[in-house]
Amino acid sequence: MRSELIRLGAISVVLLSTMAAEAQTQLFPAFREEKWGYVDSGRRFVIEPKFELAGPFVQGLAPVKSEGKYGYIDLKGNWRIDPRFLTADAFSEGLSAVKDENGYGYIDTAGEMIIRPQVEWAGPFHQDRAVVFVNQKYGYIDTKGVIVIKAQFKRARPFSEEMAAVSLDDERFGYINREGNEVVQSSFRGAGEFHEGLAWIEDLEGGFGIINKSGTIVNKTKFSSVKQFRGGFAAVREDNSWKIVDRDGKVRDDKFDGIDDIEIFPNHNVAARKGSTIYLGELDDKGFVDFQVGAIDRNLKNVAFESKPVGAMIYTPTIWEYEHTLDKKDLLNENYYISSGKTNVIGTLRVTQVYMIMFRIGKKLRTLRC
Repeated sequence: MRSELIRLGAISVVLLSTMAAEAQTQLFPAFREEKWGYVDSGRRFVIEPKFELAGPFVQGLAPVKSEGKYGYIDLKGNWRIDPRFLTADAFSEGLSAVKDENGYGYIDTAGEMIIRPQVEWAGPFHQDRAVVFVNQKYGYIDTKGVIVIKAQFKRARPFSEEMAAVSLDDERFGYINREGNEVVQSSFRGAGEFHEGLAWIEDLEGGFGIINKSGTIVNKTKFSSVKQFRGGFAAVREDNSWKIVDRDGKVRDDKFDGIDDIEIFPNHNVAARKGSTIYLGELDDKGFVDFQVGAIDRNLKNVAFESKPVGAMIYTPTIWEYEHTLDKKDLLNENYYISSGKTNVIGTLRVTQVYMIMFRIGKKLRTLRC
């Protein structure tokens, strides 16, 4: 991104589940002169850059780091929870994981320690369950502070659609329900989160497939990569070529010769990368992609699908609220940036990237929410 633009970071993106609720705030972390502050949708600093790190606003509060400690500010930049923590997350289901001298616990939006420090690491809540690390094993805690699924796993993923992927030995994954009972046998080398009733798995031979909630593999052909389902379709890689498959694993579109990577966004927008060229299109209800929207080739250098490490931070485009419909004249001869990703740990602040498209027309920076 050119030097005259405010530097934007992955730390500034928000959780998909909270993005709509927080849209009215229109304040987003931005980086300038080695400090973090918050800007509005017009790129104007509403909260001047003065923080060492800054996270997304959730429930009107954002975690920030000041003089080596984390606290929470409100939308006016005032301290609501004084900086006293060693680490801090954004709020999720009304609670946030924080770490003090006693370990990890959870606070509410008033800053009260609702769940006293009792674990070695704590993750965000999903469906009244959060992954915690105790005595070198992972388990799950509920919002009352009760360890409802004992720490017994070498690997554990967050709950999604009432199920979570876990591994007892770091070699075979299966799925448990919210009570901790195994509902899909541990028979996979790797396993992802469920979306729309389907999840990707890696078999013991290294092939990728798609399973339903009963653990049945729905695709007949092994893939070398599988991405999560969105709107009934997923991108898969087979024989060094990307394809679009439906819920039964049936190929719907395979005309992606030479494409290095492809993403389906939540609203059926599609981005495909070929070298440094990004193609934007739409996925129809039959699973076919129309790339007539246009192509972009402005030295993106894989920004579309990979974070770019800069020192101890990772900088990628941020979320901006902007109502706009892309058409071909917008896409030609300008700079564009696309971000798609997953949860990352940046320093001591955990963030989740959200799908979006950022583009610049003249001197005006805009974003299409996907």
